[in-house]
Amino acid sequence: MTISTKDINAFLLQAARDGVIDRGMGAAILKQVNAKRRRTDIAIVGLECAFSQATTKEQFWANLVQGRTSIRTMPRARANDVEDSLGITRSDEHAHYSAMGYLPQIAEFDASFFRISPKEALVIDPKQRLFLQVLYRAFEDAGYGGAALTGTKTGVYVGVDHLNDTEFPYKALVKEPGMLAQTGAMPGLMAGRPSYLFDLSGPAVVFDTACSSSLVALHAACEGLYAGECDMAVAGGVNVSIYTRGGTNFQSVESGGGAVRTFDRRASGTNWGEGVAAMVLKRLDDAISDGDHVYAVVKAVALNNDGATNGVTAPSSEAQERVIVQAWKDADIDPGQLSYLEAHGTGTTVGDRIEMRALTNAFERFTTKRQFCGLGTAKPNIGHAVAASGMAGLFKVVMAMEHGTLPPSVNFEEPNPEIGFANSPMFMVDSPLPWPKDTARLAGVSSFGFSGTNSHAVLASPPPQTSPSVGDGLEVLTLSTHARTLWPALLDAYLEHLQAHPDSSLADLCYTANTGRRHSKWRVALTVATVEDLVAGLTDLRAQVAAGADLGAEPRTEGRNEAFAEMSAAVDRYRQSGRTDRATLERVAELYRTGIDTDWRTFYSGSPRKRLALPGSPLLPTRFWAEHSDQPTPTGAASLWQQTGRAQAARPVTSTTDWALADALVAPTPELLAGSWLVLRDAGPTGDRVTAYLNDAGARVVEVTANDRGEYVGGDDRYTLDPDRPQDLDLLVEDLKRTEAVPTHVVYLWSLDAPDGDLRNRPFDTLVAMMRAVSGLLGGQTSALTIVTSGAFGFDGQPSPSALVAGAAIVAAHEYPKLAIRHVDTDLDAEAATLAARILAEAIGGSEPSPIAYRGDARLTRRHRSVEIADGSGGCALRSGVYLLTGGLGGIGEALAEHLLSTHHASVVLTGRTALPNETEWPTVSVATHGTEVAARIATMVALRRHEVPVEYHAVDLTDLTAMSALIDDVEVRLGPITGVFHLAGVASGRMIHFLTPGTSAPVLEPKVDGTLVLDQVFADRDVEFVMLFSSVLAILGPTGSSEYAAACSFEDAYARAARIRYPQRRTLSVNWDRWAHVGMAARSEAQAPQGTAAARMMADGLTLEDGIGLIDPLLRSALVNVAVTSQSIDEMRAVLEGSDDAVLGEGHGEPKFDRPELSADFVAPRTDVEANMAAMWEGVFSIRGIGVNDSFYELGGDSLHAISLTSVLNQAYPVEVTDLYAYPTIAELAAYVGGMGGSADLREQLQEVGRWFIDGGWRREGNAHIAERRDAYAAHVPLASTLGAALDTDAVTYREVLVLGATGFVGVHLLHEVLQETTASVHVLVRPGGAGPAERLRAAYTRFFSDDDFRWHQPRIHLLVGDAAQPHFGLAEQDYEGLAGRIDCVLNSAGKVDHVGRRDDFVGPNVSAVRQILEFAATGIAKDIHHVSTRGVMGLMPGNDEIFTEFDDNLGQQPVNAYTDTKLEAELLLHEARRAGQVVTIYRLNAITGDSGDGTFQENIDQNAFYLQMRALYRFACLPQGDLRLWDFTPVDAACRRLVALMGHRSLHGQTYHLLRSTKVGVPEFAAAFAAIGQEKPLVTVAEFMDYLAENYDGSPITPFVREFVLHSKLVEIPQLAGYDIVTDWTRAVLEHLGMPFDEDVDRDVLTTVRYARDSGFLDAVARPPAAIANPPAPDFLTPAGVL
Repeated sequence: MTISTKDINAFLLQAARDGVIDRGMGAAILKQVNAKRRRTDIAIVGLECAFSQATTKEQFWANLVQGRTSIRTMPRARANDVEDSLGITRSDEHAHYSAMGYLPQIAEFDASFFRISPKEALVIDPKQRLFLQVLYRAFEDAGYGGAALTGTKTGVYVGVDHLNDTEFPYKALVKEPGMLAQTGAMPGLMAGRPSYLFDLSGPAVVFDTACSSSLVALHAACEGLYAGECDMAVAGGVNVSIYTRGGTNFQSVESGGGAVRTFDRRASGTNWGEGVAAMVLKRLDDAISDGDHVYAVVKAVALNNDGATNGVTAPSSEAQERVIVQAWKDADIDPGQLSYLEAHGTGTTVGDRIEMRALTNAFERFTTKRQFCGLGTAKPNIGHAVAASGMAGLFKVVMAMEHGTLPPSVNFEEPNPEIGFANSPMFMVDSPLPWPKDTARLAGVSSFGFSGTNSHAVLASPPPQTSPSVGDGLEVLTLSTHARTLWPALLDAYLEHLQAHPDSSLADLCYTANTGRRHSKWRVALTVATVEDLVAGLTDLRAQVAAGADLGAEPRTEGRNEAFAEMSAAVDRYRQSGRTDRATLERVAELYRTGIDTDWRTFYSGSPRKRLALPGSPLLPTRFWAEHSDQPTPTGAASLWQQTGRAQAARPVTSTTDWALADALVAPTPELLAGSWLVLRDAGPTGDRVTAYLNDAGARVVEVTANDRGEYVGGDDRYTLDPDRPQDLDLLVEDLKRTEAVPTHVVYLWSLDAPDGDLRNRPFDTLVAMMRAVSGLLGGQTSALTIVTSGAFGFDGQPSPSALVAGAAIVAAHEYPKLAIRHVDTDLDAEAATLAARILAEAIGGSEPSPIAYRGDARLTRRHRSVEIADGSGGCALRSGVYLLTGGLGGIGEALAEHLLSTHHASVVLTGRTALPNETEWPTVSVATHGTEVAARIATMVALRRHEVPVEYHAVDLTDLTAMSALIDDVEVRLGPITGVFHLAGVASGRMIHFLTPGTSAPVLEPKVDGTLVLDQVFADRDVEFVMLFSSVLAILGPTGSSEYAAACSFEDAYARAARIRYPQRRTLSVNWDRWAHVGMAARSEAQAPQGTAAARMMADGLTLEDGIGLIDPLLRSALVNVAVTSQSIDEMRAVLEGSDDAVLGEGHGEPKFDRPELSADFVAPRTDVEANMAAMWEGVFSIRGIGVNDSFYELGGDSLHAISLTSVLNQAYPVEVTDLYAYPTIAELAAYVGGMGGSADLREQLQEVGRWFIDGGWRREGNAHIAERRDAYAAHVPLASTLGAALDTDAVTYREVLVLGATGFVGVHLLHEVLQETTASVHVLVRPGGAGPAERLRAAYTRFFSDDDFRWHQPRIHLLVGDAAQPHFGLAEQDYEGLAGRIDCVLNSAGKVDHVGRRDDFVGPNVSAVRQILEFAATGIAKDIHHVSTRGVMGLMPGNDEIFTEFDDNLGQQPVNAYTDTKLEAELLLHEARRAGQVVTIYRLNAITGDSGDGTFQENIDQNAFYLQMRALYRFACLPQGDLRLWDFTPVDAACRRLVALMGHRSLHGQTYHLLRSTKVGVPEFAAAFAAIGQEKPLVTVAEFMDYLAENYDGSPITPFVREFVLHSKLVEIPQLAGYDIVTDWTRAVLEHLGMPFDEDVDRDVLTTVRYARDSGFLDAVARPPAAIANPPAPDFLTPAGVL
């Protein structure tokens, strides 16, 4: 048996826990084992690539071994694409392309396979598309496609060269790019997109070290595997050129003769090449243990840098020698045993000579042998593939090992005489040479980047791989494809493979195909006993296809749950038969063909197999290429080059903000003030005079005064409220609507009350709350909003909190287009009457752009003037002093520190939030040990410290005055006084005002507001020369989604102006920087705000690092106070912003361009006008023709960006929200939902009908004969419970060792607590890896509800297992699994995915596969009882039917509510089948679980729980219905868990199903009483009046979100149709009464506790989010309204 390092680790940990070995000794052994593990060999288990004239690795190998060169001019098809996009012709001077190694095509992509919408695929950079396809083919080559890949701990490491992006990016061809184009062009998504699409949890990192990028990626992948950051990794490299005109910026290394002649005397340079490659890696011992096919072994990869050379791109022979030697030492090899070296080999005279010297010198350190090691390079074949060149060399070596032949290095005729091959250890491989597989082979691969980063990898041939222990026998082969037209390609590929490999193991082939491929819609399954049978079957299928047959059965639509249960039972029977039952295997194949899946890993459990390299899934190529814009261009492509040249040569635009006199306004006349005015007034004279002025003019005036007392008082158009309480604003809006006081003008004076010390709650949070409320009040109307502040711009020398309003007001104008917003900053020294007249004149007559400021008698308007930066009075120069950089380890801070150190030889003190380890530990720090951020920070510090000037980093809270003062005191003692301060700290944000809630903006505001004020206090009495504040142009332009950051930056701008007055001797300035391209916050937030597309376009170019740093000195020497540094003028940027439609997906939603792909659902045309209208909208957004009403939003490629865009289009006609698309992901479902909603008029009629149904007693339905019969049969069971009483005293069961699954969940952790409290068992807890760490997550979950002392008390009985319940053997090592199975006598399963939104595929693993694994575990080792937590939701819905659902029922033909309840029912059916086979299985169906009955503590996601959402809605309603309206079942979590564990404790109670829910529903009376008890008494109205109230507030009301939540989750409209179906609990209640644990006591207490917790946690007063998304039919699993009154 192969024992992996993972097995050793697990064994030692368990031995230490069990006391078999001393813990200290165990820790020491673990340390040594893992230290060795860092040097473990890495297996290459999967490969795929595309290079010039080769789209597969097989074609690439054929080209190499045949000595073929692939350097040529651009293929005509690709040239046509470029010319069409640019609008040029072949005769155009720009239609000239360099000779290089071109990929055959880069426009084709199968978007449907990856579930990417055509619209998104069109704008994704071809590099990303090509890498995605190659990467997936590599995974399939390794045998890890489909479910074998999804959700794994896999890392993606890819090297990409970005030089082509700077010269000619694909995004330059995309017209009107939206957020999809932004993400499509983001370099980081080269690795991030595969991780997202395949749900990979390992690191995803992109590297750019130029030519060495892909070997650097390989190095990182190996490090990730060594450190355990991932269990599988893919390393890759990509280089693609969209357009290559003759000559590049690297002509000095380019070949003049059109050929690469490495090491030849005619060598004259290189030709460039393209390539995409990916290889799948695993730790070698794991690969062998898992039966993987190993192509080759990576022994070591070493990296270094040239350091200082003759030039930044000049190579260093010494550095190359060092990296080669280091790799050999790390690999622990004898270099004399190397038989081949793949050289970097650029083919330049100097480069070849330097590389050869490095290789020779490296060898001579170890051996004196000559002419023993072959040498070659792939560059003469394919050109220099830059970032993919290292991968090309690796692939060449790996394929040579696989085929046993060294291919020739072409274009080598006569050696370079300066190299001297004859006396070197190497010889050129200029013809194919045998490289026998039966010998151990060692090779090296070099890749040297002109960035200075060098790399060398050592590869070895794979170890002998033994055959699997299972022989060929009866097998089933499954094949599937996502498009019927792909059958010929798939069948031909398998037939060709079998022809080439006739001795393939049938068992291994079927295992690989079944477990390692995606199972799509169109399927076949063959039951065969020999390879010959398989060939015959495939040949027959191919003949059927040729004859026009339509292979693949239609997926089953009815009885899927029964079919899944049958599949599970059939698989079990087949395995129990010793895999010989042909009839059962045929049934498995038949079920598979109808779309019923099984867990193939479980199917093969206990039957060791190997993975083979098999044909991958064929892809359906579709052309995706940016089209030529219809906009005229002056000279075709020439204009692009001219514009690019100007952009590169242009200097940044600098402008200053100042104020100019504007014309005074005349006092408004009464006629102009007519209308309805809402005055949010201050407590001082300004509000008095404004309201008096309006009253005198005869206007209607509603006055609202703010208080902080938490009270709402109002009436007669005068109100007082607490703006920090959202419900107060809701009540105000309700009252204003009720009194028909919707305003035509709003005057906001609350900022005038803001105390200086309260910078977050007022004015920013208050303004945000007001904006939401006013928007809700207006509905579809427009209004004018005048925001009044004082001191917002620092004129008086004091920083004011009103400055926050200045930035937010600019953003609000863009986010609320129905509000005409003006910002007026006043001088409060003016007489109140004058001030009031000015405010009202601005409200109705101001025409100048906002903001406007009044100082004395002057009316001022803000302007932005372009200025040349020049030395001025008050300026200062950088020198050799001591400089403080806050936020100094960001990208900009690093560059600025480098400038200060290298140019001015200054000392630098950097501060930040990230704590770094002690400097003595820095040499051992890596991404693996401390994470990416810490490792990057340390790398930055190490790089900065190469200067012989002090540079320090301190982790400190910038907003902590005491800590900052102490730090500066200490620094000045050691280094001398601080000379200047650069305040760079900041946190980006992209949230719209509508989604902000009080207090949540603090992380964005604090660094720039509180941090600035702390710096002000720290340096108030110090002689600092300057303070430069790094602000943003967002504070001037205010694009959508930037309110928090714009507000914070506006404060910095105002502070700078104030500080120049307060500290005249100090140079203080704020700089409104444009985006710095690829560094700083811009690099982290380019795609953060999908609603900010205009801002993304506005700042698409940004500033270069050189531009920004180069302006620091001139800015300090100038006399400017507020200066903007931008890539365009402010006016040009504003024009882009104002002219944008902010479309998320780009240019509008025009005619769809692509045909409908084959989807899992058959096409069904729209049947109603609503469906037809929606279909047209969907087609426009997805750019797909012919979308059917049953086509899934997800399958079409939908994601959050598509949802936002589609919602914006749908809202033109239908009141839907983003989450509705997740709830109703097809047109049919969404149209039905919209039709059922109908708007308030239709809803009023529906609700009134429901009200009449209640009043008429329709809910008292007595049922029919069927119900009577069912109830009689059920009633007969209940007395049997009484017979259990006598046995309960003698049948107690004592479990020795319990396995708990799902213990970090809400219910699971309470069950764990109860088991620890009530039993003496040892408890093994299985926790998934990832996140903060399994142990930390378990402890955090436990101590959220119970004390840490309690956890420590029980900790000796808790045994942590790290694994995954859905994986074979729970993801444990085989030895651990078998040992566990021999000890565990009870499994308590509360694991699962609980969500009412999502695709069924996402739920199958945690909810179904986990149960299969539990059953497998229960059948292994000693006998085990299974206790399974299920949900009432399995009862589903039976609209229009009279039925009861009892503890003895499982499948009555009910409709599943959503994917969660559907998979929970499937799991129950599996357990029922096992129960019938003799397994002891007890099922506990829970209902709405609420917080603890003692204090109400609930889980953190309270705002996603349907029961709590309804409770909050009732709390926010202005009235409640009379009568005994009962809709809710709920149970405190501790009450349910206490009873469940009590039932576990009695053997006679096992093997049953229990309904752990109250028999009596909770109604409105209980909630009304609880609300009254906390001071929120509600008036009671009739049921009919309550229904009217809901209808009236369904649209356009501040409480609309609460009304919709209530109607949606309570299923109020559907109650008459659903009320005949009920769940009963009599049997469970009788059993619990015998246990002395009745379930219906203390209902009133539990309701009050729940309400109090919801209030105290702030949930009841929180702003409602869109209704929780619930799949069709839209009911939560715990709400099946029956017996509701």
